[in-house]
Amino acid sequence: MKISFKADTVLALTVLFLLLFGLIMITSIGVPKSISLSAPDVLYPNCSDGKVDCYLLFKNHLVRLGIGLASFFIAFKVSIKIWKKLATPLYGIAVFLLFLILIFGRSFGTIATNWLLFFNTSFQPSELAKLALVIYLAYWLSKKQSSVESFKDGLIP
Repeated sequence: MKISFKADTVLALTVLFLLLFGLIMITSIGVPKSISLSAPDVLYPNCSDGKVDCYLLFKNHLVRLGIGLASFFIAFKVSIKIWKKLATPLYGIAVFLLFLILIFGRSFGTIATNWLLFFNTSFQPSELAKLALVIYLAYWLSKKQSSVESFKDGLIP
């Protein structure tokens, strides 16, 4: 029996294209911001100057992209049984981080205070909350597999 992986290939190529497109965009539009972040005290910054890092945002993005890809491959290799065990604690941690935003949230020039500073980088707990919610709902619906067909029995807690 031959199994077709056409959809997986298309999805993987689409993700790869979006990652490369993001790197190109960060490189092309991030130079002025990189200059202002790396050398705010230089009056006339130049990329050939040793103090100025014209690709600071690109380098930061590349590091975060590497962390994200490594996390993806690690999560891909984790057994479904472990994800089921982690669903509730992960959801609890996400809700706790969302409450921390109310106390320690930072705005970074916007009205919304939905960022937390974490080891010299900013972090949006809402992104983790989305992932945790999907994992928790998948776990919850897998427990109610026999009664999911009925709205009353399957989706109402």
